[in-house]
Amino acid sequence: MSQAQPGFLRRALPAASPEQGESATAVLRDIKALVLPGLTHWQHPRFFAYFPCCASVPSILGGMLAAAVNVLGFQWAASPACTELEQISLDWLAALLNLPPNLCPAASPAAGAVLYGTASEALLAALLAAKARTLAGRQPEDALKLVVYATDQTHSCCRKACMVAGILHMRQLRTCSEQGFAMQPQALEAAVQADLAAGLLPCFVCATIGTTGCCAVDPVGELAPVARSHGMWLHVDAAWAGAFAILPAQREAHFRGLEGADSYDVNPHKALLCGWECSAAYFRDIQWVRRALTVPAADSPYLQNDRCGSGRFSLRLFEGPLGQAGDEADAGMPTAAGMGTTAALPSRSGLTSTSSTAETKAAIATISGCGSSSGSGGGEPAGRQAPASLEPPLERSDLDIVFGHGGFRGLRLWMVLRMYGANGLRHLMQHRLRMQSFLADLVAADERFELVVPPRFGLVCFRLRGCTNQANAELLEAVNRSGTAFLSHTMLSGRYVIRCALGGTLTQGCHVETAWRTVQRCAGAVLVA
Repeated sequence: MSQAQPGFLRRALPAASPEQGESATAVLRDIKALVLPGLTHWQHPRFFAYFPCCASVPSILGGMLAAAVNVLGFQWAASPACTELEQISLDWLAALLNLPPNLCPAASPAAGAVLYGTASEALLAALLAAKARTLAGRQPEDALKLVVYATDQTHSCCRKACMVAGILHMRQLRTCSEQGFAMQPQALEAAVQADLAAGLLPCFVCATIGTTGCCAVDPVGELAPVARSHGMWLHVDAAWAGAFAILPAQREAHFRGLEGADSYDVNPHKALLCGWECSAAYFRDIQWVRRALTVPAADSPYLQNDRCGSGRFSLRLFEGPLGQAGDEADAGMPTAAGMGTTAALPSRSGLTSTSSTAETKAAIATISGCGSSSGSGGGEPAGRQAPASLEPPLERSDLDIVFGHGGFRGLRLWMVLRMYGANGLRHLMQHRLRMQSFLADLVAADERFELVVPPRFGLVCFRLRGCTNQANAELLEAVNRSGTAFLSHTMLSGRYVIRCALGGTLTQGCHVETAWRTVQRCAGAVLVA
C-alpha cells in the first residue's frame, strides 16, 4: 500500500507540459522516482484488500498487441477480427464455465454475449435491457414506477446503475448471518407484493454469487421462480466468484439455477488473469439489449456500409484456416508451464511463459508477416469443430454502453485461454482455495480471533473475538500502516470485519503466513493498549 500523501505528485511535477519534447530516459527516470512510489501495487503477492485484478504474461502480451494495432470494435467492418475473436473467446469461456445452453450464443440463437469493461457496465446494460422489456407496450410514465431489488450485500454499482438508468425505486433487502447474508426468496416475494399493492412495477432482481463484503451466495435457483412469476429480469453478478465455476465441485455447490437467469456476468480480469478491463456478460435474449442500446440508423449514416454484418469470416491473425490447430502451432506458442501438478502450488515460474527467445521472435515474425508460419491462430479446443457457417455478427455498438467498444479485450482473453489452457486455470483456482484453507486454519488456531463467515472463493473474513469495532479498526489500520500487507474491512450485522482476499497471481503460502504474523503482532499491541 502506497504511503504517499495527497498532492505529493503535483508538488513534484511542473505546472505545465514542456515546450520541447523530453527524452524517454528522462520520462522513465521520473516514473521510477516519482510515479511508482505513489502506486499501491495491485500485483503484489501481499495485496489482499480487494478482489485482485490479476495480470499474467499472456494478458500483458495481448495488451501490448492490442495497443499496437489500436483498433475499435464498434461494428464488424471496423475490424472484423476484433468482433469475431471476442465472440470466439466468449464461446470458449462459456464452455469452460459450463454455462447453461440458454445463456450460450453457440447453443441458443436468442442468446448473446459481450465483453464489457467492468461488471458495473454489464449490470447497467442488463438493467437497461430489463427496463426496455418491462416497458414494452406500456405508457412512458410507467418508467417512474420501476423497482429494482437487491440486498444490503449487493455491490454499490447496482445503486449507481439505477441512478444512471433513471430508476427511482431500489429495495435493499436485509440479510443476516443465520441465512449466510444471502437474499431470501420469501423476502423478495414479500417486497414485490408490497410494491404491487403500492401501484409500482417490479422490474429487476440483482442476485450475486460471491458478494464483495463476505462472498455470500444468493440462491439463484430459488429466486428465479419468484422473478419469473412477476415478469422481472434476473441478473446474476459473479464478477469475482464466477471463475471458480471451472471447478466441478465449486460449480455444484454454488452455481445451481443459472438456467433461470436472464443475464450473467463474470470478470476474467479478476480471477482469470486477463488484466483490466475484461468483463464477460451473457444474455438469455440479446435482442432486449439491442433494443435498449441501439440508436436510429438515420442518426449515423456514416456507419452504414455494405460490409457491416455480412458475416464474412476474415479472422486470420496467423496463417492457416480456422480450426486447423496442429502440433506445429502448439509447439510454436508459449505455454504457461508449472501448472500441471497438484503436488506443488503454482509457483512464480509457473505463471510465466517458458518460451525461448527464438520462439518469441518467431511468434512476433509470424504476427507481423515477416517470417514463415506453419501454425494456426484459430485453433479450437480439443474435440470441438468450428461451425461450418456463421450468422452475421451483432454490432458491438448496439450492445455496449459506450460507442467505441475498444481495447480488443477478446485478444487478451483468447491468449490467456490458449496459453494456460483449461487445466492450468483449474490448478490456479485450486491453489487459491488451498491458500484460503491455509489462512482459515491459521485464524482458527489463534483463540484471540474468530472467523465471521465460512471462507469462500478465496475470501477469509475475521475479527478480534469479543472486541469492539474500534479495536478491530485499529488493528486493520496498524496492519496497513506496517506496509507488510494491505487488507480491508466490511460491516456485517453491525460488526467491523477484516477481509483478506486471496487470489493474486503470485501469492504463495509464505506471503499469506507473513501477512498473518503481522496481524498477530499488531493484534498484540492493540489488545495491550
